[in-house]
Formats: sequence, structure tokens, C-alpha cells
Amino acid sequence: MNDESRVLKTHLGLSENEVALFVYLIKNGRRSIDQIETDLDCTSNEAAQTARALVDKGMVVQISKLIYTPLHPKFAIVNRYREKCREDNIQFHKNALIDSIGSRMEKYFEHTNV
Repeated sequence: MNDESRVLKTHLGLSENEVALFVYLIKNGRRSIDQIETDLDCTSNEAAQTARALVDKGMVVQISKLIYTPLHPKFAIVNRYREKCREDNIQFHKNALIDSIGSRMEKYFEHTNV
């Protein structure tokens, strides 16, 4: 597991499947459940359930019944961190590690969303 994945899991409370799907969408852009299922080697049900969880966490948008796209990584990551602080009853504050992960992932997002 790389640094970005570890931070997404530990600091944002994402599952391994959620981390894998979020990073996949950041690097590849809008994808259908069928594409996710094939590329991440999971079932259609697992792909849909994980995508819905990321929608609920404010990191991904459902474009149509079966198509999902990520929000900008800086926005998605900082907003999820804010929500995680609220869930854990911790005061939200600027976090350089969270900001740096968003910035590092931004290069992938901009490349796929040109």
C-alpha cells in the first residue's frame, strides 16, 4: 500500500475497496460499473456498493444509474477529512498531510479530465 492509499484509509476512514475505487476513478476518470468490475476484478455488486459508499462520503458523483465520476481530489479529500473529524468529534483543522495527498492526486485527475 502506498502513502496515498494509507492516508486515505487511516485518516479518512475508507475501506480498502473504497480506496482502490477512488484512486482508480481519479486516475481513469468517469467509468461505468462494468468497467470498474472488469478493471478492479470485482463483482458488479461489489463495484456498485463501493461506488455508492463513496457517493455517500462525498468523494464521487453518480452521473447515471451505472456511471460514476470522482470529484476533484483536493475537494473530495479535504471534505471527507472534514466529515471524518465531525464523525469522530474532533475539531477540524488544516492538515498538511491531507492537503499534500490531494495535491499529489491532482496530477492524475487533471491528466484524465483534460
